Amino acid sequence: MERTNSRVLLNGIHFVFLLFFSGMESSLSFMTYDLFGFDSSKNGRLLGFVGLIASILQGGVTRRLPPLTSVRTGVIACLVAFGLLARLQTVSMLYLAATCLAMTSATVVTGLNALSSFEASENERGSKLGMMRSWGQLGRGLGPVLFTSVPPRKLITPATPKIATGLLQTSTISSQYCIFHAKLGECENHLICAGRCRAPLSRKSTQIPQRPPIMSLLTEDQYFSANPAPKLLERHEAQAKSFIDAHAAGGRRVTVRFIDNFSAGTRGATSAEYFLEAGYAVIFLHRQFSLLPYSRHYSHTTDCFLDYLTEAPGGKVVAKQIEQERLLDVLRKYQTAKERNLLLMIPFLTITDYLYELRSIARLMRPLGPSGLLYLAAAVSDFFVPSDRMAEHKIQSTDAADKVKLGSASDTSAPATTPATADTDSSSEPILHPSSTVAAGVPKTITEEEETFDNFDSSPKVPRSKRLVIDLDPVPKFLKNLVDGWAPEGMIVSFKLETDPSILVHKAAYSLDRYQHHLVIGNLLATRKWEVVFVARNRPDRWIRIPDDRRAKSSSGVQKLVGSAQRSACDADPGDQPMDPSCLPEGEPEVEIEGLIIPAVQDMHTDHIRQAAEKKRQG
Repeated sequence: MERTNSRVLLNGIHFVFLLFFSGMESSLSFMTYDLFGFDSSKNGRLLGFVGLIASILQGGVTRRLPPLTSVRTGVIACLVAFGLLARLQTVSMLYLAATCLAMTSATVVTGLNALSSFEASENERGSKLGMMRSWGQLGRGLGPVLFTSVPPRKLITPATPKIATGLLQTSTISSQYCIFHAKLGECENHLICAGRCRAPLSRKSTQIPQRPPIMSLLTEDQYFSANPAPKLLERHEAQAKSFIDAHAAGGRRVTVRFIDNFSAGTRGATSAEYFLEAGYAVIFLHRQFSLLPYSRHYSHTTDCFLDYLTEAPGGKVVAKQIEQERLLDVLRKYQTAKERNLLLMIPFLTITDYLYELRSIARLMRPLGPSGLLYLAAAVSDFFVPSDRMAEHKIQSTDAADKVKLGSASDTSAPATTPATADTDSSSEPILHPSSTVAAGVPKTITEEEETFDNFDSSPKVPRSKRLVIDLDPVPKFLKNLVDGWAPEGMIVSFKLETDPSILVHKAAYSLDRYQHHLVIGNLLATRKWEVVFVARNRPDRWIRIPDDRRAKSSSGVQKLVGSAQRSACDADPGDQPMDPSCLPEGEPEVEIEGLIIPAVQDMHTDHIRQAAEKKRQG
């Protein structure tokens, strides 16, 4: 066969092909992990699929093709595979790309070897083939180094005027709840324990500080590898995937990822109901035993639920006549949501459970693109105890148990005598006389220090050594991971709760700038049921308030009257400033502010979808 003297061209093609192909191979497992949460076994099945298809094609098809046709077929298949990987959204697309990669693997190198053999005489064939393969191996070695060094593309840049918001929201508290409820808040670098920051910030007078470092993907991997996944995570993932797939296929509704709010879950459960009324399908990720949609109307009231029921003739239990209409309305809405598969409720218990569930569901929602909405109303504490430092047993108030353990460890063969005790209940420690023994004969005496400490009225007498010092770690901030990696195209809505009106809008804007998401809903602890503020990129701040004529109701549902003196002082419209809590009437608002929040969020989500579609059309 006549040679074409294209040795340099063949070597160059072999080098360039293996450079890109090996770079793709080395980063594919990271891509599938990031997009679909593939573990080693799933990636192994994917690579096994590629190898199986490649071996079938190489044995049955490639050897029958002319070498040049084989190379051209493989290059085209490689380009198609790269195009599919660049726009990857589903596992089906991934396996289609894998099939194209298998075609590439089975054809290109084999065809190039055949062409190279035609370009050399019998005496030169070995050296020429060796040279071509050397160029190929150089490309194979450089590919992984080059492509794993390229920084990831930012899917949402700082200049992108889109609508989304928050991940790990800090929770704030009034001073009396600071330690005991473990609801610690963050104000710049200060804890909110007295209802305000030590250095209040004004959005108008103070520039937003430079962004602190955001948690890296390496830290994300470290956190999730150091903390065990919830036992029910796989079941919840399967439920969420089935739920999302069912609604993504129909095209009529979009799915909401949802988390409960800072206290009992009122904001979250109420918002879920209004999302359902707006036509959304809702995944309600909530803390165990917090309020739930629809049942909240009867599970978080001052009246016992049994007070709504009565016994009917024949021993039947029915709702009281006065409650039947309202109960029937709530029941019908709940049953409609469940029958139409519009509501999926997934519980979590710990902060680690929450982060695992959040990451999994956000990734499952990625194929929805901009139609997905993540509404993060959870009040996540800023500090926690990592699992590797979690105590297994109850924290003891004295060292008496240490002496028992020491005695048990030193001499387990000595007989124990029954101690003489004072009158105590089963949960208290016995008071032992100096001559008493416990746990294999170890003497136990009451010291003056222990006696002082055990006194119920011991506040001024407690020794410093007896005080409990709590050492907590900061909860990882994964909002940037959510925005850039877990759900980069979805709209994300977060909340910012404060107690100081002077810093609310500034803190919301700071969060928006730091994490580059789309919307922060700010609210104050004292007025959260009457007003919120929307802080969004490239939009003026917008206050949403309960109308004056719907501000309050009595227990009978009739609006309360506000005193003339108070009304005169509060007639002025607060405008772009928070309301004065003293101007609010007693009792609950006549309407729920979530009924105003959700339509406004829906409008922004519609705009978010429209902007994404326009951007896609423009290329």
